[in-house]
This record gives sequence, structure tokens and C-alpha cells, in this order.
Amino acid sequence: KLLQEQLGQLNYYNGPATGYMNHGTVQAIMYLQRDAHLPQTGQLNTATENALNAMLAGRQQPNGWQH
Repeated sequence: KLLQEQLGQLNYYNGPATGYMNHGTVQAIMYLQRDAHLPQTGQLNTATENALNAMLAGRQQPNGWQH
């Protein structure tokens, strides 16, 4: 549920925060991964979680992307 809320804060996810990994959640993770120049797996791994946290904090990453 927190993941969906965080993805929603970044405008990647606009569905209900149910706590279940649904199609919309997977798509939102893939869009985040795309913008962070990560492999688009749709799975929340360490690199994706780090990118999410950095985007939420508003920090710019060394590879040039920003939220």
C-alpha cells in the first residue's frame, strides 16, 4: 500500500492503494524504472527502491534523471 501511495505521489500510479501488486502497480514500477534508466522488470528491487526514494526526496541522480 505504501508503495502505491509513493508511486502516486510521483504521478506514476493513479489507482487505489490496495496493498496488492496489480497490473497498475507493475506498470507504475516499469515507468519509474524507465525514467531512472533501469531495466524495466516491473519488480521492486534494490535499485528501483533507491530510485524511488531519491525521486521522493527530490534529489537529482548522477546519470542525469530527475523527477
